[in-house]
Amino acid sequence: MDAESVPALLLGIGNPGSKYEQTRHNIGMDVLRACAWKWGIALDRSKFESRWGAGTHAGRKLYLVEPHTYVNLCGRALLGFVQFFKLATAGLLVLTDDVALPLGRIRIRASGSSGGHNGLKSVEGVLGTRSYARLRIGVGEPRSGLIGHVLGRFRSEEHELVDKVVKLCVDAVDVWVHEGTLAAMNRFNGIHLADPARPDAEEDAEASGAKGKSDAEI
Repeated sequence: MDAESVPALLLGIGNPGSKYEQTRHNIGMDVLRACAWKWGIALDRSKFESRWGAGTHAGRKLYLVEPHTYVNLCGRALLGFVQFFKLATAGLLVLTDDVALPLGRIRIRASGSSGGHNGLKSVEGVLGTRSYARLRIGVGEPRSGLIGHVLGRFRSEEHELVDKVVKLCVDAVDVWVHEGTLAAMNRFNGIHLADPARPDAEEDAEASGAKGKSDAEI
């Protein structure tokens, strides 16, 4: 059975509560909600410390999961779904922010390290493997402190670009759902919305994420 024929689980990493709405660290959650809206899947159920919804898109069964743990505990919510619904790791796509990529860049990977991102560390810890797909969404490097950067909201001059990034991510997830990881990588990893002429010189660079921090929010 190929990966595209198994049920898929999309995990949107972020922090719960209005305090963290529209912050850089929650862009994965924002993309998940945009996918849910576009595909008509209501996130109206509660289970395993998450808000979630289920539906079908492109002929594939989907579970869309928004953990209501903090970022560094999101694996706990994920594990509950994987065990309860008997889901395969091949059907998982994690949506996460990435400070190692500029705003306007996204990168899809079939596997890889956490790069220090505490959410990816949590996922890797509960699954016991790095072999799961992830969509890393650039939020730019910190101008000063990392915590203030990822827990801060986008600047007003960035809002238009953020909207374009979210739409691009929804398109990328759509391709991932019905064509698979490789097709999504080939189509979207070279795009730079902020600078279309800029070459993708660091294609294999890993995210630095929230390396070295232990705060629950990051």
